[in-house]
Amino acid sequence: MQPLPENEFTPDIARYKDDKPLNCYVVDSKPVRGSHVVNFEERDLGEGPPPVRDVDLALANNFFYHLHPEDATLAAVHIAETLGREGVLSIGGLKNARFRNMGVPGNYTDVRYSRWLDEIIVVLGEEFGLKPKTPIDYEQSAYLLAR
Repeated sequence: MQPLPENEFTPDIARYKDDKPLNCYVVDSKPVRGSHVVNFEERDLGEGPPPVRDVDLALANNFFYHLHPEDATLAAVHIAETLGREGVLSIGGLKNARFRNMGVPGNYTDVRYSRWLDEIIVVLGEEFGLKPKTPIDYEQSAYLLAR
């Protein structure tokens, strides 16, 4: 490992309670990333699933709770359709959004995000064989479903 170049990254150590020195290093991630294909797509998931298939990991963090439940369910199903045989779907917003109603300011529904999560987990399990990797823990920020 090599020392961190000047002005590249300054950790916020004020949040740590002890006075232990904080060591930071630059890690070359190219060998790990080199074998992976990463794609980003912008599309309306209400119109249908993306054309990609056999996706290993789909990140839907901080996304679903902004939608109305029916739209969120449709988007989740369309994302699940893209997953490969061992694909994983990450659903975020557990810790910070679980008590909020779904939707956006001025257009909230009366459905809590946590209730929708409980229901979509059942739907994705029945339709796509996706199962929770661990028991749902609302203290975590994301939740993983896999085949």
